Amino acid sequence: MGCDVNRILGSVSAISRHFTYGRLTKSVEKLIGNTDFAVKEVGVSRQGRPIHHIRYGNGKTKALFVGYPHPNEPIGGGTCYALLELLRKGHPELLNMDVEWHIVPCIDPDGSVLNEGWSARKFSLKKFVEFYFRQIPAKQVEWSFPVKYQRYQFNEPTPETRVLMGVCDVVKPDFCFSLHNAMIGGAFFYLSHDFGEGVFGDLYQLLKSKRIPLHMGEAEIPFVNSFAPAIYESLTVRKFYDHVAKRSETPEKFINRGAGTYEYIRELNKSAVSFYCELPYLKSPMISSAKGSGVRRGKVLLRNLYEYSYLMKSLSSVWLSTKDLLDEESPFFPGAAQAFENFDLASLNPEPVLQGSEFNDELTEGQLADLDMFTLYHLLNNSHLGRLISDSLKSVASTPGKMRLMAAKGEVDEVYESLLEDLLKRAGRLKLKEVELRTLVQVQLGAGLIVLDAVTKWKQAAVHNDS
Repeated sequence: MGCDVNRILGSVSAISRHFTYGRLTKSVEKLIGNTDFAVKEVGVSRQGRPIHHIRYGNGKTKALFVGYPHPNEPIGGGTCYALLELLRKGHPELLNMDVEWHIVPCIDPDGSVLNEGWSARKFSLKKFVEFYFRQIPAKQVEWSFPVKYQRYQFNEPTPETRVLMGVCDVVKPDFCFSLHNAMIGGAFFYLSHDFGEGVFGDLYQLLKSKRIPLHMGEAEIPFVNSFAPAIYESLTVRKFYDHVAKRSETPEKFINRGAGTYEYIRELNKSAVSFYCELPYLKSPMISSAKGSGVRRGKVLLRNLYEYSYLMKSLSSVWLSTKDLLDEESPFFPGAAQAFENFDLASLNPEPVLQGSEFNDELTEGQLADLDMFTLYHLLNNSHLGRLISDSLKSVASTPGKMRLMAAKGEVDEVYESLLEDLLKRAGRLKLKEVELRTLVQVQLGAGLIVLDAVTKWKQAAVHNDS
């Protein structure tokens, strides 16, 4: 490896809390007037918040770091801040990398602000569920790039996605590091190219040195290719379409998003490399264990299905009883509508689980740790209804309407609290522990630098071969 990643990471300053949009904006404004940086407001969010693009250096490899590609993923805000600080201080290892640095610290200001109820304070599962926000896929920055493939077409990028498209059009990056993160368990990665054992070994060693376990549970996306354990090939909407086409004659009906960032930059730069480093807020010593758990897969799947059934039946009932009062202009309305408007009760049928060929298979400890917390994802994916009701209370004038909404909010809270109580007990059994934020930033930045270093060498070798 050309750069000394450990030396760089040792210079990352202490970070006690996530970098919100406001904190990031203040740090960017301090760079204005520093002639080493080119700071530009490249657009605004739907609600008018400025989006900044910072450029540093003029190396041959163009690297683009994008913070908050999903608004519920704030680790990347700290990573952008740390990188900008290291560049501002002139860290020699970074300056010697022959890189032209491009940083967008927060591409989704509005969405990030809606997560500050949990992200701006000490992490807790309760606050995470209560204040979690993530748009439906077609309204996310990461998944609303234009695409036309087979019989599917999407051309409704969000305002923020259009801003990012403009940055990509100018930069045409060789390396795009979209700063995502996971939630619970261990770390895993998505890469557009197979860089082989050397790079993968460096990534594993980085995790080991920072005591972050490798994710050895269920794959987040079962149908993507795996280059190595917990290192997967980048997902594209085209691969998603092809996967669905194997099971349906009309796959276009099931694709609910646009293309991702990588698909867009690949049109601008055919050799561009995309990388995600998915890190958890909470880790468990069990998540990387291949030891048998003594627990059958079917037992855990049936319990999860029961909890999902209770959640969806309860919240669907609340949705139907209050829909006439709910504020359709609220940012929480699309998520709630997608979840409950056309919910299919057939999806709660236990027969596919009971008849599954893996029903009696013993789970590894890693798989059990993963599946034991699966209800958390169901809670988060359906968490918009409670906040939508609270939003709607502000606009309903009639006393009977307010009474109905207040009663509905009480029902929703009761469901969440019931399921959270069981989840917290499981979290205790799994020995879930919060990961220090500085460590998460160090690992995300370090992983990006490992792959960026490989991209730089790859680019240099290609130029040499061409000559």
